[in-house]
Amino acid sequence: MAFWRGVLEGKDTNYYKGRYPKAVLPIKTDQQAVQQFGWNLKSVFRPDSGNALRKFVDDPGEVRDDLDEGRKVRKKATKRFGEVKISEFNPHLCTMIVKFWSIPGHHIVDPFAGRATRGVITRMLGRTYEGYEIAPTTFGRTSRKVGALGGKVYCADGCRLLFTEDNCADLVFTSPPYFKQEGHEDAPSQLSTLDNYEAFMKKIAQCGRHMYRVMKPGAFLVWNCADFREKKKFRLFHEDSSRVFQEAGLIPYDILIVENLTPFAFVGTSAAALQRRSIKTHEYLQVFRKPEPSKTE
Repeated sequence: MAFWRGVLEGKDTNYYKGRYPKAVLPIKTDQQAVQQFGWNLKSVFRPDSGNALRKFVDDPGEVRDDLDEGRKVRKKATKRFGEVKISEFNPHLCTMIVKFWSIPGHHIVDPFAGRATRGVITRMLGRTYEGYEIAPTTFGRTSRKVGALGGKVYCADGCRLLFTEDNCADLVFTSPPYFKQEGHEDAPSQLSTLDNYEAFMKKIAQCGRHMYRVMKPGAFLVWNCADFREKKKFRLFHEDSSRVFQEAGLIPYDILIVENLTPFAFVGTSAAALQRRSIKTHEYLQVFRKPEPSKTE
């Protein structure tokens, strides 16, 4: 790839007049971006089912039929389509993120480890992994799976990251709970059991401060989240997250739209039409960086 070599060597390749930004991570010169990272770098990403990787993850997901008010759409989906898993991270999406925003040997911290997907994929791709999971049952399953591959998972509050050293993470990558949108196992500091959205955002702000603390200067944070409705209010969770993260010192760096076509997209159409609102079939990948010291410091 003569073009890549010219870029990295600072030569004029007659494209943008030879002016290129400095590479923030190493890049291969013998492969195109789509071959290296598994996507075409477009800001709208549609992951495949990830079935080819699920045998490695062995994530049983979670089936719930006791979801209460505010989550009735999931009951309808379960009734219509059979058992529907929730809180299951897509392995293809996980692979893309780990490959693009880290390199082999990097240390990845996951404040909301959940099930085994992110930990397993991270270890398979040659990174070290440190995760937090507050729910005891989920922690037991995830720690066994990730621990067998050499990763660490703590049964502790991921908003505080008590067991993680300062300035150690090359990448923080996680997908937080969406307040009360999905039922999670009761546990101390479980975000889905907080009384109100304001209390929930205070914990997210605390998480932002501690993610900043554990990140190396120049490290990335990839935050997978979605907006949602709660008590008839539309919560712009991605905007609120960005606000508190910037208050913590993190710098917005990029954002992607991730298509998320689940069985839930096929129910609730009538209610949505009556209320003149759309059915959400996307999530966000928000990317932040911790500032690097200025050259004068």
